[in-house]
This record gives sequence, C-alpha cells and structure tokens, in this order.
Amino acid sequence: MTQNNLGATYRNRILGGKAENIEAAIVAYDRALTIYTHEAFPVDWATTQNNLGLAYNDRIIGEKAENIEQAIAAYDRALTIYTREAFPVDWARTQNNLGIAYCNRILEDKAENLEQAIAAYYRALTIYTHKDFPVDWAMTKNNLGSAYFHRILGKKAENLEQAIADFNLALTVRTREDFPVDWAMTQICLGNAYLYRIIGDEANNIEQAIAAYELALTVYTHDAFPVDWAMTQINLGSAYSKRILGEPSENLEQDIAAYNAALTVYNREAFPVNWAMTQSGLGAAYCYRILGEKAENLEQAIAAFNETLTVYTRDAFPENHAETLYNLGSAYQDANNFNLAYRTFEIAIETVEYLRGEIASGDESKRKQAEEWNRLYVRMIETCLALGFTHQAIEYSDRSKTRNLVELLATRHLYPKGKIPENQRQKLQQLRREIDVEKRRLTTDSQPDYTQINQLRQRYNELYPLAPISFEQIQALLDDNTAIIKWYIYYDCFSATIITHDNDIRWQSSQLDWENLQKWLNNYLQTYIAIKQTEPESAEQQELQNHWRNRLDLRLKNLAQILHIDDILAQIPSTINQLIFIPHRYLHILPLHSLPVSPEIWQHFNPESGSTPSHPYLLDCFNSGVRYAPSCKLLQELQPQQRPKFERLFAIQTPTEDLYEKDLGAVTAIKKQFTDSFVF
Repeated sequence: MTQNNLGATYRNRILGGKAENIEAAIVAYDRALTIYTHEAFPVDWATTQNNLGLAYNDRIIGEKAENIEQAIAAYDRALTIYTREAFPVDWARTQNNLGIAYCNRILEDKAENLEQAIAAYYRALTIYTHKDFPVDWAMTKNNLGSAYFHRILGKKAENLEQAIADFNLALTVRTREDFPVDWAMTQICLGNAYLYRIIGDEANNIEQAIAAYELALTVYTHDAFPVDWAMTQINLGSAYSKRILGEPSENLEQDIAAYNAALTVYNREAFPVNWAMTQSGLGAAYCYRILGEKAENLEQAIAAFNETLTVYTRDAFPENHAETLYNLGSAYQDANNFNLAYRTFEIAIETVEYLRGEIASGDESKRKQAEEWNRLYVRMIETCLALGFTHQAIEYSDRSKTRNLVELLATRHLYPKGKIPENQRQKLQQLRREIDVEKRRLTTDSQPDYTQINQLRQRYNELYPLAPISFEQIQALLDDNTAIIKWYIYYDCFSATIITHDNDIRWQSSQLDWENLQKWLNNYLQTYIAIKQTEPESAEQQELQNHWRNRLDLRLKNLAQILHIDDILAQIPSTINQLIFIPHRYLHILPLHSLPVSPEIWQHFNPESGSTPSHPYLLDCFNSGVRYAPSCKLLQELQPQQRPKFERLFAIQTPTEDLYEKDLGAVTAIKKQFTDSFVF
C-alpha cells in the first residue's frame, strides 16, 4: 500500500519537475505490483494498474505514442478485475480513463480510436448518472462532447449537435461558482463547437462562440492561467475572423489583436507548436484585412505563413504543413505572384495526396478528405489559367475527382483478381503502421531524423503506385472522331474544355451564368424532391409528376441556354461523331445528353443529311453516341476493359420502392439486344 500511495503522491506533486515526479510515480507503482499480484491481491493489483495507466497517460519522458499504449494496456488489465457487476464505480472510472487514452491515442486509425473512446464514455455513463455521481457525470459528458467534436465517422452536423448537447449538460453541474476552472474549460469546448456548427443560423452560432470564449476569459486571466488565456485568445481570434455581425473591418482588427495578444505568451522557444498555430491565424487575418494597404497586408500574411512553416514541416506536421501551404499559395495568388503561388500549391497537392495514402479508415474518410481539399485544386486551376498553363489546369482538375473509384480500378489492374492479395495487403498495412509510429515518434524527438520515415513512404508508394493522368495521356485516349467536354464549376463561374486528339479549346461562363445555374438547379431539385416527399401512388404525387413531365422540356431548354450548349458545340469539329462528357459536381446528375440544340448545330454535325429535325437534341448530333465518365483518369482505367462486341450484361435497376416490378421501357429495349435474358 505504501508504494501505491507514494506513486499517487508523486503523480499529484506540485513541487519539483513534473516529468521527474511522474517517473517516480511509475517506479513506485511498478514496485507495488511486485507484491500486489493478480493472484494474491486482485483488487489492489487492479487499483495499481489503473493508477499506472494514469501516470503513463500524463508521462512527459519517452515516446508519447508508446506511453499511451502503455496506459491503454494498464486500463485493460485493471478491467479484468474491475467488472461492472463487482466494482461498478471503479469500472466506470477506468472506462472514463480508457476513453481519454483512446482520444489521445496516436497509433492505429484515428477514426476507430475515437469510436472506441465514445463507446468507453457511454459505458462509464451507465454508472456515472447525474443523480448518483453528478461531478463524474459532468466530467464524462464533457469528455464525450470532445470526442464527438473530433469524430470523423458519421455526419459532421449531427456530431457537432451531440457535442453541444453534452457540453451544455456538463455545465449544469460545472458552474462558475462551484467549479470555476472546469466551467471555463467547458465554455471553451462549447465555443469551439458553436464556431464550427453547421445547423442553425451561422451568425448566431458565431456570437454564441464569442460569448463562450469571453466567459472563459473571466477565469482564464493572463496572470492566473497564462497558457489557457493565450489559447482562448486564439479561439477568440478565429471566431472574430468568421464573424458575420458587426463591422467587418473592426472584426478583423479584433482578430489580429487577439492573435498578437496570444503571441505575448506563445514564443517560438517555449511553445513552438502553439506559436506556429498563432502565426498561421495571424497570417489568415492579414489576408482578409480591410484596413491598411492590401499589398502590405498580404506581405504581412506571407511573412507569417513562412514563419509558420519553420515549425509546420512536411515531415513533422504534414496536415498543418499542407494547410499552411494552401494559405501561403492563396496569399501569393491574391498578390498576383502567380509563379510562387503555382510552386506553393504544387507542394501542397503532393502533400495532400500523400496524406490520402495514409488514411486507413476507409472510403468515407477519404471522401471527406477530398471534399475538404477541393478548394486547393480550385486555387491551383485558377493559378494555372492565370499563367496560361491550360494543359496543367486540365490535369489538376482531373486529379481532384473520383479518387476512390480510380484507386479501386487501379487495384484491379495491378492485381488481376480484383483485389490486393492478402500478403500484399498485409505489407501495405504494416507499412502504414510503421509510418504512423515513426511519424508520431518524430513529434516528440528533440532532434528528429526523417530518413527512416521517408524510406517507409517510398516503399509504400512502390507497392501501391497511382500516378495522375497527363494531358498527353488524355488526348491519347481519343481517336479522330471522339471529343471530350470537361466541365468545371468554380466559385463564381463554370467552364467547359473541349479536348480532341490534337487540340483543346476552353470556354468560360460569366458570373451571371453561374448565378442562373445555381437558381435553375435549386428549382429543379426542389421540384423533384417534392414528388418524392408525397405519398406514393397518391393523386397529389400523380399531379406533381405530370407537372414535372410537362415542364421538363422547358427546363432543359433553359439549362441549355444557361450552359451556352450551342456555343460550345459549335467549336467542336464537324468530323466528331462521339462525345464524352466529364461532368463536375452536380452536373453529374443532370441529363446533359438530352439538352435541346438548334437545327444549325445538328446540321453542323450532319452536313450530308437531306432533312433537319425541327427539335433536335444533343444526343442526335453524334452518330456514335454520347458517353459519360467521372474523370479522364477513370476513363483511362476503364478503356482496357471496353468490349465493342459483348454478349453478356448484368444490370441492377435502381432499388427504390416506386420502381418495384415496373418496366419503364428500358428493360424491354435491353432484352432485344440479347438472345437470352433473365429478369429477377
């Protein structure tokens, strides 16, 4: 008992160095375990294991990743004795500790670690009820809210709502009067959740965040809690940068003032990571600053981002490195320094695509990463066009699309059976784990050497190569009679690039066209959704469907005008008899092949015809048909699989209730193409 108590004393000791105290605690717990064995003293053994886990979780010396693994192992050992039935309170406490360890875990997949943490907190709450253990209940609710705030799986909006609910519940116990420090901490957490909230009025959410941060600062003062005060200043600065209410110029000045205040505590020597984070926020504030000279503000921003990159290196902090490069490139672009912008975005994209290769939690996480970084590709494409690099613009627009499906098909080509062999898969997984371990180890190394991690990454890429498609390779996909129309939607316009085997032509819309396209799409989707929301087979649904059909021709005519489809088709050589659409974003769901075209355009592609239809459609212009592909890279992956003469087809009808056992004409038409057919 003495060694166990001694360990607890060292772990909570105020005097002396914290790192040394924790080391002394670990030594004491290990000594206690030589007497408190699982067989002789199971309860004392479990208590000491739990305490040992706490010490490893707080440990400063040694590799952070390994310390957390030791903590998790100790908690798991404690839980072999601390069962819910025999020791419910100890079991709940250990579950809460286990949840904290999984939240902080560095090894293995981050998304799965957070799921484990959430499950542990929920288990703890079956004992830690508001009635019986209000303080522990509030602590666990706060922890659960933090886990939902950082959660990767699930819908982000729902996760944030759950986080807000948990933080507010925690505050019913954690009041300013009874628990001022815990109250301030939860206010910070609540402010963060409101700042990134998706549901509700955005302006009001930001005001809620600012209010929460300012409440926290009534406890987290510069004198009493300088580090917490500085972190709250950063959060406050971020909120002011997003603020909608108030004078925009004044909000940005508040933003800059908050970051400068944080820098009075966060210096590069003592707090390098927090210093870099603050420099990054300051750079973003100067990018958007309204007061002062724009050129001077951008210079300040560029200087701050370059300072940030001295800490946020690709090897040590690849995610932060990519984000900072994006911000730096954007500042160069806004300053019309397009050459530096191009080089900066180029490195950022390489980093983002490398990070994608290290995602182990599946397609959902990869899809979310692609959505998050779409802005980087848009900026790069804009920069390419400003420099006249039209071919590079096409290449980067393709790199940003359908990566999950491209990877799947590339895997089929690398491994003909359609999946990675088990031995190869194990090698890839092992390399991912080794990369993750090495990456985390480097973050705690005072003199990091990146040779090992770079070698591991090179080996991974050799096992699983996936090179982007070049413009020359895109053209090589096309014969003399085939053209591609590649669409791209920006933030204020859209473009269509015509690609043939020997030429490319780019057309760009006006901002008014872009606005009209947004209005058209909203109306189109709202009408369609209204049909789906009515009772199936009802008179109301029938009326809406009839209205939809009757208006469809007019809708498509309006869309053709907004897209300037005649102007675009007029630039395609008349010898082209097959067209491939590469849509972008919501254009994928629209029937572009059914757009009406003018008789003159039809005649352009059918000059030998004796008669011209009065109401031709785009599909009628191309004798060899119109096809779709999600991206040029995907087209390249699929081309070797094309079979001009095929005798078999396996198709699945959209499995929605309204189509059960119905033949809308397509099935009958397809059956005519085959000798034998079976419909289930």
